[in-house]
Amino acid sequence: MLSSFNNLLPAGRTGPAPCPVHAAAVSHLLPCFYTIWHSLFKKVCHVANYADIVRRMENYSASLNNVFHALADPTRRSVIARLGSGSASIKELAEPFGLGLPSFLKHIKVLENSGLIASEKVGRVRTCKLKRANLIAAQKWFDEQRAAWEGRYANLDNLLMTLKGEEDDH
Repeated sequence: MLSSFNNLLPAGRTGPAPCPVHAAAVSHLLPCFYTIWHSLFKKVCHVANYADIVRRMENYSASLNNVFHALADPTRRSVIARLGSGSASIKELAEPFGLGLPSFLKHIKVLENSGLIASEKVGRVRTCKLKRANLIAAQKWFDEQRAAWEGRYANLDNLLMTLKGEEDDH
């Protein structure tokens, strides 16, 4: 009996001797647990067609990597939120952050390289505006991920209900 518990531990380690009462109670559950886990694993892996997921990710990788990198910083997210209500000059955008203009311009450059904003210089004033195309692409990616995970959770719910029904029958 102890050997079945020790198989669950890392190689070379043995656990304390289990209480005989608990060992007897748990020993019949281990095969059942393994069967449920294996069945669940097969169902989830079957549903999650990983090749399809990877293929979709490759299509988005270049632009989405830049978008998510740009959105990883709270300063840049605030700039995007502000530009959502209309165009603004660099000076207007930089005011709330208390950053020096050279430091703030680095944030603007990252946002421009990601395709989230565009800037235009007229005279001495550089004005930024939001470009929604890459935000829409990111939203589409999130929607696809949400749909895939909702499907997986639905399959998991169905499997658990089936297993519960089989357990109730016994």
